[in-house]
Amino acid sequence: MAEVHGLQRLLQAQYGIKTDYRENPDGQDVGTTTVRICGTNPNRVGLLIVNTGTTTIYVGPKNTVTSTNGIPLPAGGTSLSLRWDIDMELVIQNFYALSSAAGGKVYVLETYLTGIV
Repeated sequence: MAEVHGLQRLLQAQYGIKTDYRENPDGQDVGTTTVRICGTNPNRVGLLIVNTGTTTIYVGPKNTVTSTNGIPLPAGGTSLSLRWDIDMELVIQNFYALSSAAGGKVYVLETYLTGIV
């Protein structure tokens, strides 16, 4: 069986970094008014936003998200995934969400640097 910390050692050897993660940094409830679902984090290297509710969620890096200028995440587990090496500085920005109806929910998982080895 693989060692739990094997990937951590690989990241340290390959890139010289340590990482960690956290869930729902700014909460998970999304209503019909725009809310921040994760704040700016200059150490973030990955971000996953999943619509866990029963309404369409619209997300984006500006607090002006609407149903016409946000990224739509239909109900049923639709997700948005960002990585530093593909999405560049977009991954570190604030992200906001708006639901098409009351009672929206999101799951947010961010991976961030904890140190340089």
